[in-house]
Amino acid sequence: FIDSKYKAAGKTRTSESFIDSDLDGIIDNLRMTEGVECAILMYEIGIDKFKISLRSNDYVNVSEVASGFGGGGHVRASGCTLTGLSHKILDKLLIPIKEQLVATGCLTNELE
Repeated sequence: FIDSKYKAAGKTRTSESFIDSDLDGIIDNLRMTEGVECAILMYEIGIDKFKISLRSNDYVNVSEVASGFGGGGHVRASGCTLTGLSHKILDKLLIPIKEQLVATGCLTNELE
């Protein structure tokens, strides 16, 4: 939903609605969706506290994104834990993702 060419796929779940083994493969399935460069999986682990998993294909360094929020990982697979309202967290995560897409020339800076 960044633009018509490059999309970020996201899914938010509460911890009561699944068990940990249900998460296996969800983030990678989101990443493999046609047109998606970066996938985000958020699930609530406490009141307004979310575990975030990030995956990318070619252009977004999700380790850099996650480290900006106190997390870490690898260039194509990383994560962090954030507190707040899910839509506000998503808005914050999309800022560095958009910045990277603009910097690589994959996205114009016209979108806010």
